[in-house]
Amino acid sequence: MLIVIKDRAAIAEIKENLHGNFLMKELGNAQQILGMRIEWNQLRKMLQLFQEDYVQKVLRILNMENLKPTGI
Repeated sequence: MLIVIKDRAAIAEIKENLHGNFLMKELGNAQQILGMRIEWNQLRKMLQLFQEDYVQKVLRILNMENLKPTGI
């Protein structure tokens, strides 16, 4: 489960409630979720999700990873 909230107190409360019902382990900051790479820009306070790896995987499955892009 990934929890993304600006308010650290709210995160602590959610985690406390979940701990009461589920066995949980703290894994630290997420690097990837659902095949998407996660980057947190602290300076700009912006969370970015990148789907490059997923797209490459789909292209490999479809045997299309060596195709060259063309203009329409």
